[in-house]
Order: sequence, then structure tokens, then C-alpha cells
Amino acid sequence: MHSLFVSTFNFSIFLIFLIFKLRVPVRSWVSTRHEYIRDELQSVQSQLREAQKHYEEVVSRLKGVESELSLMRDQNKEEMISLKQALTADSQRLSSLVISDAKNSVDRLFFLLKSDLCKDYGIEVLDRVRVIFEEKNTVHRTTDCFLDQIQEIAL
Repeated sequence: MHSLFVSTFNFSIFLIFLIFKLRVPVRSWVSTRHEYIRDELQSVQSQLREAQKHYEEVVSRLKGVESELSLMRDQNKEEMISLKQALTADSQRLSSLVISDAKNSVDRLFFLLKSDLCKDYGIEVLDRVRVIFEEKNTVHRTTDCFLDQIQEIAL
């Protein structure tokens, strides 16, 4: 038991010595550590506040972008509808012009074909008349003059 008492006494003295010698360095270390943790905490809190402000700015911008996108989408739909209507009206107008131009072209071509056929048919008739006059042995000069005059009229 004596040895236990001596060991405990020695240990107590050692602890008192340690407390006496290490009290100031440990207190300064704890104080320094406390200040460091406090500064870090304040820094993190300020960073958190800045991040929250930045987050709120980004969210407000995104809300603005969303509303702007929906507005642009609506404007594009309206523009597409008006363009579709304009294209439909233009195509209807142009189709009527194409139809009238086609009718005019057909009428012109029909008239040209008719006149060409009449001219060709008239020339064939005149050639046949000449052949008939020549077969009948009529006066050449009279018939040639008459036929030339008719051909000039026909042309």
C-alpha cells in the first residue's frame, strides 16, 4: 500500500508540475486555436452569405429568362401564324395569276396554231388551184398574177 501511496503522490506532483509548466503554452495554444476556428467560422459564414446572394441573383435571372423565353415563344408562334396566313394569301393570289397567264398563253398559242394552219391550208389550196389551172390549160400569166396577189394577201 505504501508503494501505491508513493506512486500516487509522485504522479500528483508530476501532474502539478505539468499543469504549472504547461498551463501558459496550452492556454495560448487553445486561445490561438479558438481564434483560428472563430475566424474560419466567420469566413465560412461570409462565404455562405455571398453564395446565397449569388444564388438568389441566379434564380432571379433564371426566372427572368424563363419569362423571356415564354414571351419569345409566344411571339414566334404569332409570327409563324401571320407568315402562314401571308404565304397562303400570296399563294392564292399567285395561283390565280398563274391560271390567268396559262389561259392567256393557251389562247395565244391556239390563235397562232389556228393562223399557221389557215396559212398552211391556204397555201395548199392555192397550190391545188394552180395545179388545177395548169391542168385546164388556162392562161398562165393571168393565173400567176392572180395567185401571187392572193399569196400576198394570205401572208
